[in-house]
Amino acid sequence: MIADWVFLGFLQYFGDGQVRQQTGYSLVPEYFEIIVNRDPRFIKSYLFFSVASSIYAGRPDRTVTLMNQGLKSLSPDMPQAYYIWLYKGTDELLFLGDTEAAQHSHEMAARWASMSNESDGKRIAALSNQSAQFLARNPDSKKAQVNSWTMILVNAVDGRTRQLAIDRIEALGGQVSISPKGEVKIAPPKQD
Repeated sequence: MIADWVFLGFLQYFGDGQVRQQTGYSLVPEYFEIIVNRDPRFIKSYLFFSVASSIYAGRPDRTVTLMNQGLKSLSPDMPQAYYIWLYKGTDELLFLGDTEAAQHSHEMAARWASMSNESDGKRIAALSNQSAQFLARNPDSKKAQVNSWTMILVNAVDGRTRQLAIDRIEALGGQVSISPKGEVKIAPPKQD
């Protein structure tokens, strides 16, 4: 219950754009830490905090540390737990530059997702496996980075994060097109 209450407090804190422009996002990792310590199985919260802590607060190091701590309490049979490995791998690759850790996280995401009966499980398993293979062959893989930015793009809830992802995909040589219905299509870079 405390974790739920703290999460609601975080949403109010994070959602007040005017105040955030004045005070910044430095408290985001603190909210995340309280939730991981109180309820490490609050899986949905990790998905919010990965972006909020890594991109907005600029603390991917804390994000990954807290995800590692929380993963000790999770298992592949928990709904959507594989997303935590996927998001962690994305943070490790894009923000920490730790391709070896990112490869491991993508392998774990693929393994956990392949055990899932959820509709997204097979798709996430294939995407994560593909990213892990790209990283194994080429630690500087542009395609793996584009896959990670694509995941951020399709899951972003705000314009700032969506535009950051589009800019990074295009800087890596990918092309982004968004249909009038909001469907995202990515053409990967021609050269990896």
